Amino acid sequence: MVAIVLALASSLLYGVADFTGGLASRRSSVLRVTGVSAVMGFVLITVSLPILGGVWSRDAVMWGLISGVLSCFVFVTLYKCLAIGPMGILSPIIALVGASVPVLFAVIVGERVSFLGWIGIALALASVVIISLAFDPAHHRPTARGLLLAIACGLTVGVLFIVISRNPADAGSIPIVINRAITAVFFFTAMLITVYSKRGAGGGIRSALDKRIFPMALLAGALDTTANLLFLYASHLGMLSLIAVISSLYPASTVLCARFILKERMTRTQLSGLGVAAIAVSLLALAQA
Repeated sequence: MVAIVLALASSLLYGVADFTGGLASRRSSVLRVTGVSAVMGFVLITVSLPILGGVWSRDAVMWGLISGVLSCFVFVTLYKCLAIGPMGILSPIIALVGASVPVLFAVIVGERVSFLGWIGIALALASVVIISLAFDPAHHRPTARGLLLAIACGLTVGVLFIVISRNPADAGSIPIVINRAITAVFFFTAMLITVYSKRGAGGGIRSALDKRIFPMALLAGALDTTANLLFLYASHLGMLSLIAVISSLYPASTVLCARFILKERMTRTQLSGLGVAAIAVSLLALAQA
């Protein structure tokens, strides 16, 4: 049950982080948002290292490096995708693809899921599809570019879930520290290069720390880093196929944020999708017990 609670918490934080980062990317460049959020995530997890602890090992470092590279690609495609919008459609597509990859991997490596668990997985994936189909074609049709970015991002997210779950149980937060170090160096450096190349047009470091997006970028980095850490712990306590699916239900919180903050319309179909997701989580909790 602890694994289910951690997975649900990670799902909630992933969704809010996606919304916050996507919203910030609408007001500024994706590179600036990722640069600030990546540094924030690194600072947060590094400060927490003495408390969270962990054993340094070759596997912890290796998987941390791989996950860091994958996270760089996820950050760019995710924020760009959500900036294009609509969030209520593209975020569920990312989640659907991202959840399918670790489920298939778990089956291939021989993870045994009960009949109740498979029903829960099917309902969870169905809920994502239901939510993703709930849009007004006249006003909220996603572009081909947005769809391609969503699929690419989803595939990478799925692989990232697998990589995070491969970390040694005694590694603690060390793989996430390495992950965030890579993303922080990569994106902050790229942000500074881009900003200073535009100094003649009013650029500079102050423009990189635009007060319109700075608080949102900080929040997105903190939430995403915490969500990754929770998923890491959940994957060590429960079955990857179930944990990954629950964590991939984050579009629920993204859609709710879009509804109450951006006033995007929530249809009856979306509401029914959220209901199906709730049933799925209940069944997965029973299967994990």
